[in-house]
Amino acid sequence: MKLQNPQPKVKGNRLQIKEINFPIPVGDSSAPWPQFRGIFVGTSVIIENMEDAALLHHQGLFGKCMFSRSWPTNEKPPVIRKRQWIRRKEWLCNIEEQNSIDNLNRTDLAENKNKKSNYSLESKANVRNGHTFKFKNDVTHAPSLTPLNKIVVVNDSDDDCLDKDSILNNLNPTLHEEPTTIVVETVCLSLEEAFFLFYALNCLSIKHMTTNKMMSLDGFWKLCINADPTFVEKYVTYHYFRSKGWIVKSGLNFGCDFAIYKRGPLYYHASCGIKIRNINNPNKPKLSWENLMGYCRATEAAKKGFVLCEVTWPSNVTTNTCNIKDVRKFIVQHKILQRWTATEHRERIFCRGGQQLNTGREYFAEVD
Repeated sequence: MKLQNPQPKVKGNRLQIKEINFPIPVGDSSAPWPQFRGIFVGTSVIIENMEDAALLHHQGLFGKCMFSRSWPTNEKPPVIRKRQWIRRKEWLCNIEEQNSIDNLNRTDLAENKNKKSNYSLESKANVRNGHTFKFKNDVTHAPSLTPLNKIVVVNDSDDDCLDKDSILNNLNPTLHEEPTTIVVETVCLSLEEAFFLFYALNCLSIKHMTTNKMMSLDGFWKLCINADPTFVEKYVTYHYFRSKGWIVKSGLNFGCDFAIYKRGPLYYHASCGIKIRNINNPNKPKLSWENLMGYCRATEAAKKGFVLCEVTWPSNVTTNTCNIKDVRKFIVQHKILQRWTATEHRERIFCRGGQQLNTGREYFAEVD
C-alpha cells in the first residue's frame, strides 16, 4: 500500500521548488559550515536573528513564526482603505486625549502626596531642630519614542460592478505613518527541530534564557526530556522521517503527533498524519484499536493518509535512563493503515446472460 499523492496548493509555486532540505553545504567540502544561534525558552528555541531564520526557513523549512502562518509578513506595510485610515486617526486622537487626562490626574495625585510629605517633614524638623528643609519633588515623564508604522492607504471602492482595470486605476495609493508599537516577529523551533540541528547537523548553538550561558548537548537533552516526557520517541521519529527527505511538522490539526509534507507546506498539503506507538516499554501507554480507528477516520476526513510509526526501545532503557548514545539503538518501523469498508472493497459477481462482471458494489440479482 502506498501513500496518496499530495495535493499541490498553488501550481505556480511548483516551478520555484529547490531541492534543499538541510541548511548545510552538501557535496562541497570547501564551503564554510554554518552556525546558527538560538535561545531556549522552556518549550521551544527562538531564533532572533532574521538572517539565520531566513536560511533555516528557505533551506529545510525549519521553524514556525510566532504570529504568521509561514514566513513573517509584518515587514510589509498593510494596505487599508481611506475610510479605515480616517477611523484610525479618530481612534488615535481619542487615545491621546485619554492618555493626557490620565497623565494630568497622576501628576495631581503625585503633587498632593508630595505636599503632604513635605509638610510632615517640615513640621518634624521644626519641632526637633527648629530648622526647616525644603524638598523638591518634580514629576517628569520621559518622552516615549514609539516607532512609526507604515501603512499604504488606497481610495474607497464600494462598487463591485466596476472592471478590474478601472478599480486599479482609481486606487491612488499613498504611504502614511502612525505611531503604533511594532511587534518584532521571531521564528520558533520545536524541541525536535532544535535538537536535530544541534545533534544531527551540528549547526546550532543554544543559549539558556535565564542563565544566559551556552548549553551543552547533554544538558539540552535533559532539558528537553524534562519539558516533554514524550520527547525521546518524538525525536527518534522526527529523525527517521527527516533522514528520508520528508518535511516534518506538528500534526496537532489532525490529532496526530506529526504530519509529513512533500517539499514543505508552502507547496503541498500534508501527505499523512503520523502516530507513534511505543514497543518494549511498559511505562508508555498503549494504543487500542478504538484509538487507531479514530485516528484513521480523522485523517481520512481530511483526505490524508495515516501512518503508524512503531518505535522499539532498547532493552533496559527508560525515559529517565536514556541518553544521547542510546538514540542509535532505537528501531523504527512505519505501517500505512487504512480502514476497510465493505461497500468499497467487497466484490460480488453479477451474472447477466452468462457473463460475469466484477464490481466494487454489492448487487443482488437472480441468475438466469
